Amino acid sequence: MRFLAGFFAGLVWSNWIEYAYHRWAMHWPSLYQPAAMRHALHHSAPSNPQHITMTFGFWTAIFITNVLLFAVPDQLLHLRILTGVAAAFLTYIVVGIEVHLRIHDGRWVPDAWKAHHLSHHVRPQKNFNIFLPIFDWLLGSKNLSFSRMS
Repeated sequence: MRFLAGFFAGLVWSNWIEYAYHRWAMHWPSLYQPAAMRHALHHSAPSNPQHITMTFGFWTAIFITNVLLFAVPDQLLHLRILTGVAAAFLTYIVVGIEVHLRIHDGRWVPDAWKAHHLSHHVRPQKNFNIFLPIFDWLLGSKNLSFSRMS
């Protein structure tokens, strides 16, 4: 049961990290200009895999940082959820990178995921989560005007 609780917490947390980084670092140049400049290249040539900025290297650094952040309260509070958190984070990283690549190179992904992400390229201030729009819904950045895109 603790593994499942940790997995759920890790899934929500990794979704938040993706959302926050994409919304405020990649779309707010005054906060982190290098990320915003690289991401602008992605918006100018979305099918070019060299411009997909949330790479495995980026996520590896985020993963290590977050495991360390979760390790302290996990140990102090005897939660024993760290394994689930780490498993969810790794799963989210791999799925997120793969889904993002598939959306832009034309391979199959569920239509809803594709529509959600491609509408971000039409309206860059909406739909910051790549495929799982938890925080787009919660924070009001979900673009509802595109129900289906090809």
